[in-house]
Amino acid sequence: MVVKIIGRFVNNLLDRIVVVIGAVACSQIPQFIMQYTRVLEGALAEAKRNLAVATAKAAELGLSLQEFVDAHLRNPDPVFQKSGEVYREAILRYEDYQSALQGLHDASAFTRPFVFFTRLDTGLLGAMNFTPGIPLDTEGLIYALCGILIGLSLYHGLLLLPRWLLHRRKQRLATDAY
Repeated sequence: MVVKIIGRFVNNLLDRIVVVIGAVACSQIPQFIMQYTRVLEGALAEAKRNLAVATAKAAELGLSLQEFVDAHLRNPDPVFQKSGEVYREAILRYEDYQSALQGLHDASAFTRPFVFFTRLDTGLLGAMNFTPGIPLDTEGLIYALCGILIGLSLYHGLLLLPRWLLHRRKQRLATDAY
């Protein structure tokens, strides 16, 4: 009797702990994506500034940026070829940042995490200094609710897993006996 009471108490306590952990963890998703978006905006601004300098230098020579890059890439001097590669990579990085930022801005609250993970730049992620926050908006509260449901599902699923495995084993043994 006492063991059952203690077991029920521990089960209820663990249930609540998992619910709180799930709610807190999932409620941070919008905050994390928002802070990543700010880092992405900064990286995009810097990439844009760098391309503006290169575009101005190309214009001084009467060339477009692409013509300027192509001239560097075609130059027989390996130093100029490497600088052409740097310019080409800078253009691609700018386009990637711009596309990723537009995708995050266009995404709904429910598709944003998927867009985030498909467009994630690990270099920017490594430079990010995440600060957890308390969500007070609807999106954060919805994610917290999802975290509660995920936490409960995982907890109770893990509790039921040994029973299911045992039941399955008994079925196999019963079938093998015939």
